[in-house]
Amino acid sequence: MNIDIKPKIPVKLPGIRLPAFMQNPLLYMVLGLAVMMMAAVLLFSGSGDELNSTKAFDQGQRAVTELSESVQSFHGLLRDEQVTSLAEMALESPQAELKLRQYLSGRISEFREVRMYPATAYLEETDVLGDNAWIAIDMMMTAQQSGEAPLQMINMDGEQVIAGLVAIGEGEDIGGFMMVLADKEVILSSFNMTMPLAGYIALQQDNGRFDPMMVMSYGSPASAPFGLAKLNVPGSLFKVYIPQAAGDSGGGGFERLLMFLLGALLLAYGVIKRQHALHPVVELKEDPVMLEREPGEQA
Repeated sequence: MNIDIKPKIPVKLPGIRLPAFMQNPLLYMVLGLAVMMMAAVLLFSGSGDELNSTKAFDQGQRAVTELSESVQSFHGLLRDEQVTSLAEMALESPQAELKLRQYLSGRISEFREVRMYPATAYLEETDVLGDNAWIAIDMMMTAQQSGEAPLQMINMDGEQVIAGLVAIGEGEDIGGFMMVLADKEVILSSFNMTMPLAGYIALQQDNGRFDPMMVMSYGSPASAPFGLAKLNVPGSLFKVYIPQAAGDSGGGGFERLLMFLLGALLLAYGVIKRQHALHPVVELKEDPVMLEREPGEQA
């Protein structure tokens, strides 16, 4: 029985022939090593940046926590039952306002002044409200809605002081407003950052559409090449600024890992290709004479 075996005709697929230099396995080996080394450099440099970013964030969070405690303590004084009772009487009697002032000065050593406003004071002319009239109006309108205004720093006789304002009464029963002024140390004593861990930390006050006001800072802004991140201090207009993390400029950990794997694949491909070049595969061809012999026939 004759076995008719037809040789397979190789099918050539259309494609683009690579240039000779791209068929050199050394190219892929060198390129793979270069990509792996670059990924390693980014990994170590990124780890240092991430460490500094973590230190900055931790210190910023501690600063926010300590400032928040002082801010909430000041708000607690404004909502104190005895203070509220004396404030209600002070709206009607100047003598009661004197008692309120004495009580507040006994509660906090940083106390400077207390100001009482009628319920419709924010509708009055600004001249009637005196210095910081627009700030007082804004704080009263906020307190009318939420009961109290965020703490902030205002100018008093050329000096920066802390101002807190609370509504006396609730809803339609608001009888007036009370503003308490105190030395700024009542809050700023909590912001003691003589050693900024990431090179810079600052406390600023948000002034809405106006530029923020610098309150205190430690270190140099030059330590924040990627800009600053801000952390809000609840119950106030204060914000803590810390160096911004590098973000995506150096690639995240996942991107660096992919880069390293790509380099490893290129290196492996180059090694395999070079092994094939050094040890070519021997192709076994069929003998047509042997194929024509009958089964069992001797050579």
